[in-house]
Amino acid sequence: MGGWERAISCGSMIPVAKPIKALKYGDEAVGFAKKLDKGLSNSSAGKKARKAKDKVDDVAQKKKKFKCACKPAASVKWKGFRKNSLAPHYEKHGHEFGNITQGEYFKKAKEFATETGKSFQETNVGNFVIKYDPDTRRTLIGHIKNREIRTFYKADYRDEDPYNAAIELAKELSRK
Repeated sequence: MGGWERAISCGSMIPVAKPIKALKYGDEAVGFAKKLDKGLSNSSAGKKARKAKDKVDDVAQKKKKFKCACKPAASVKWKGFRKNSLAPHYEKHGHEFGNITQGEYFKKAKEFATETGKSFQETNVGNFVIKYDPDTRRTLIGHIKNREIRTFYKADYRDEDPYNAAIELAKELSRK
């Protein structure tokens, strides 16, 4: 008997220290239980396998509420913009935030990076973090490892989904 078969026959529960890994093994356990003939799949071992899988799914679902198991932008101590890129970014996006100076634009970018909010969407693409506020359309892309802000702007209405557009931009940046 293999490991999962032994665990199921003993009625052991799946350890849930790492929910994502546990999902994989939970799927294997349920897959095994489904392969059993009808009588065995309704046995206590089969029922315990399904119960364990349900618990793993529940834990994983709770994990998903955080949207990102990666390092959030608010936890990074941002240095600023990439060398020699603040001025061009200010020229391109500064007007989107009203009549502000380059210093104010820089300050707004750093403040947004550390803000938290329930409606914010955030994810990582490689070493890049993408943060988007759907209420204000503010968007930030930063390089976590270098602690550099790569761009900060208010999404216009060209893209149907500005958050996904920012993710695609981060993917392009990560290839460079």
